[in-house]
Amino acid sequence: MTRQALQDIQHGEGDVYAISERLLEELEASNRIEAMAQSRVIAITSLVLGCFVMLLAAHAFWVKAQGLDSVDHPVMTMLSGLFLFGVAAYIRNKQEYSRETARRLTTLACVVYFTVFISNDYVGYYTLPGFVIILHIFAPPKTALFFSLFSAVFGCALVLYPTQTVETAILLRILIDCVIAMVMLQVTLRQRIRLNKVAQWVAGQLTTMVRGLKSDLDVATLASEMASKIDRQTGLLNGAAFEEALKRELDLRSTGRPAAIINLRLEHAEDFLAPFDDEDRELFLLSVVNTLAGILQPTPMARLAKWEFAGILNLDTSGQNFSEQVSQRLARLQQPLIFNKRRLPLYPRIGVAFWPQATDNAKRLALCAEIAQKAAGDMRRTDPVFFEPAMEALVLDRVNITQSIDRAMENNEFVLYYQPIISTQRGPIHKTEALIRWIDPQRGMISPAEFIPLAESYGKINELTKWVMTKAVQQVRLWRAQIRPNFQVSVNVPPSFLEWFAENRPEGLTWLMALKCPRNGVVIEITEGAFLNVTPEILTVVRIFRAWGVEVALDDFGVGYSSFGQLDRLPLDYIKLDKALVDHIETTPTKLAICRTIISLAHELQLRVVAEGVETMNQALLLSDARCDYLQGFVYSKPLPPAGFEKFVAAWTDKAQDLEFDDED
Repeated sequence: MTRQALQDIQHGEGDVYAISERLLEELEASNRIEAMAQSRVIAITSLVLGCFVMLLAAHAFWVKAQGLDSVDHPVMTMLSGLFLFGVAAYIRNKQEYSRETARRLTTLACVVYFTVFISNDYVGYYTLPGFVIILHIFAPPKTALFFSLFSAVFGCALVLYPTQTVETAILLRILIDCVIAMVMLQVTLRQRIRLNKVAQWVAGQLTTMVRGLKSDLDVATLASEMASKIDRQTGLLNGAAFEEALKRELDLRSTGRPAAIINLRLEHAEDFLAPFDDEDRELFLLSVVNTLAGILQPTPMARLAKWEFAGILNLDTSGQNFSEQVSQRLARLQQPLIFNKRRLPLYPRIGVAFWPQATDNAKRLALCAEIAQKAAGDMRRTDPVFFEPAMEALVLDRVNITQSIDRAMENNEFVLYYQPIISTQRGPIHKTEALIRWIDPQRGMISPAEFIPLAESYGKINELTKWVMTKAVQQVRLWRAQIRPNFQVSVNVPPSFLEWFAENRPEGLTWLMALKCPRNGVVIEITEGAFLNVTPEILTVVRIFRAWGVEVALDDFGVGYSSFGQLDRLPLDYIKLDKALVDHIETTPTKLAICRTIISLAHELQLRVVAEGVETMNQALLLSDARCDYLQGFVYSKPLPPAGFEKFVAAWTDKAQDLEFDDED
């Protein structure tokens, strides 16, 4: 079994820890077998000698019964035999004893025997075999063997040179006892040697195995450390490892050899990759990495996030300034990437920090490049943005705003403003759009353009969306009771909220049911970009909202990713013309023609159209003539708090009644 276990380890079969436990159990078993074998041999020796002595005692009693003289004392001989039987029984049952106990008993036996021998040599000669047996029972093997040999030699000497004190029969008995004891001792020693060899072999194999395990553990630890520093998909360093590599790289550089630290983030990558499967996405990622490697090699590169990378760019100190060098080297990233016979724009946001101009600290240098990259994102620039100290204050301000969002929700600092949506049929107002505002106690009104992108970036947008929906539903219930039974509020819903709902459908359904939205009381406005290559899961979420009485509007239609071919398959109720399409419509005939076409097509698809960003009466009249259903913009009203909106509605209603407008709704 032991050999099989070790063979399993050598061939890499089985659980090495289970095999180790099995080997240890076998080693313990061999030790137990050794102890039991030793005790068994001693017990058998004592039993054999006891039987021999009892035969002598019986012979002595028979001789005495015949009236003859015997060399053996019957009673003493019988007691010796009984003693040996008792020793055999004790060892057979006990089987184990401590070394300390053996040492004490051996010392005691030696003291008693030599005391008896000195006081009465006849008794000493007579009890010598019993003393040797006791030594065999308790003394170490070498000590017992020594006394056995001594007794044998001493007995032979007495036989060859007899004395008047000891009869020849007693001497012969001593020799027989010693020979039996030595034979049994040799059997014991041989068995012990064999068991020791087994134990040593097992221990040696265990030692080899443990060393192998340690070597494997060292290799596994090294592999784990490497894995913790490497991005699995690309083989690039991760963020922590890049900081270490950057520090080593800068330590090796002289101050006369400058470098640029690059922080790159690709925007909209997920949007363009939506039609591709996982394998193609992986290949696109590797294509980006290879493109970046061609620019930065042989310096270290890292993948900081899904579409965020970092690297070091060596600079030439001869002639050309550093900014121009970096711009020329990174110009390749501003060009579309040819992938699967398609031109995919990368939309890079590139931050650059120069070493040693920005700082001589590696960690801070990487942070400076990241700050510049965030500034590039804010400015929507695809060319490199170089770090400046003033950028740090802006980033710190962004961080403070982000941390304040949670506090603002707890302290009810967010409010909803409402912008009227006017029907071109000139009826009373029954539609509005809810727009979130943040009134900070220290900073005052904070623009949504400032905190909404931060909320999206730092994962707060879903909480804000839920809050807006909850407040909007409460408000529409109130206004349906106070203003009109069919009053309706529109709410902007970001794509990330739909993705969250799709991934957490049970939780989303629970929230939607608890919302208790009145039927057709809320319209969710979804940006057109969210429907670019829309997934079946997102479509399912939109259909769920419609099933619960929520209408759906396609926001910002007419620019960006416009696709008329998708309108027939999207579950929509409204289309909202983007402000960019409405601007200057009165002076741009092509824009007016586009608006008329979109409105006509929407009506053919049984969709209603809302034009947002209407700022002049000429725009309003042209859109009304084009049969646009609803208008929204500053020409009528800016977003108002609830009380101001109610006053505007009341004034508009009075005006509509004075003009006797028809209310077809």
